Amino acid sequence: KIQGLDVGSSIRVSVTCVEHPFSFYVVLPHGTKPIFFDIRNSLSQKSNTSISLSDYKSLFDEMKSYYSKPEQSENLNVFPAIGSLVAVIDKDQTYRARVIDSNLDENQCFVQCIDTGTSSLVERRNVFTLKMQFALLPALALQCSLANIEPIERDDHFRWSREAM
Repeated sequence: KIQGLDVGSSIRVSVTCVEHPFSFYVVLPHGTKPIFFDIRNSLSQKSNTSISLSDYKSLFDEMKSYYSKPEQSENLNVFPAIGSLVAVIDKDQTYRARVIDSNLDENQCFVQCIDTGTSSLVERRNVFTLKMQFALLPALALQCSLANIEPIERDDHFRWSREAM
């Protein structure tokens, strides 16, 4: 249950990653306000303690600046533990991730971005210890699933059809 969100209410979400109908990730770009919430009221009643997407943009910009410095090689996390939070530099992006598997290869590990839900195989040389200052904001992505659906049975196995994916 999401704080401030009532069962049966409708909110706008952005889907960031789909594994299957029982596991997909969303972010709440407009917070937990109902779709028909008057935006003028939200602007006039904005709290100083609320977290916005601009806070996350600032976080990612700060992380990119911090971890792209050559002296950060001392923060390299050579053997990250499964489940640990790390910083990852991948394709000119810096993001926060959780280590899913680190025993795949001596040079790679499998991580899941906590702010989008996407998973990827990354080079260990691009995995760094996540500094506390970058772990203060909560994970942005929320794992979701659709209720009251099930995959079809094929060849004595339950599988999702291409259309469902």
